[in-house]
Amino acid sequence: MNAVTDIWTAIHRRISIRHYERRTVPEEVLNAIVSSGEKSVPLDDSIPVCFHLVREGRLIAEQMGLFTGTQLLFGSAPHFIIAVSAERPLFMANMGFRMEQMILYATRLGLGTCWIGGMFDEKRIGAFMNLEKNQRVIALTPIDYPDTSFYGKVARNIIELGAINFG
Repeated sequence: MNAVTDIWTAIHRRISIRHYERRTVPEEVLNAIVSSGEKSVPLDDSIPVCFHLVREGRLIAEQMGLFTGTQLLFGSAPHFIIAVSAERPLFMANMGFRMEQMILYATRLGLGTCWIGGMFDEKRIGAFMNLEKNQRVIALTPIDYPDTSFYGKVARNIIELGAINFG
């Protein structure tokens, strides 16, 4: 399969996963995913970005809100990746473009992710890193193998139903 077909397959297969198997992803796979984010194509290469891997996902889930950090949503994720960018013009678009490349790479490897933006306290999540003065936590994603059990499917359906009713 060539790279173009592979990326199109990942785009079509990509869905937001909110409940995970709690299976530890091999270290080399996690490092490859973070590396794919670091090496992603920028919209503006003058904006420094970095992706921080948090291997103990519960630490991040505990810092999120009451609803988002629960077992129903992201509390089951064993790992998180936190996207950080320097605050400059177009920094949000640049990070979005780069993070999506990383998420599609994880999808190609059979892992589940879910964009989280604005559903967390930036200072609380930023406390896990030594951020420089002009750096911002832009988004994060849990990462693990999707839970395909009955419970995982129910959690996904509840969230989708809420999105339809409130979207």
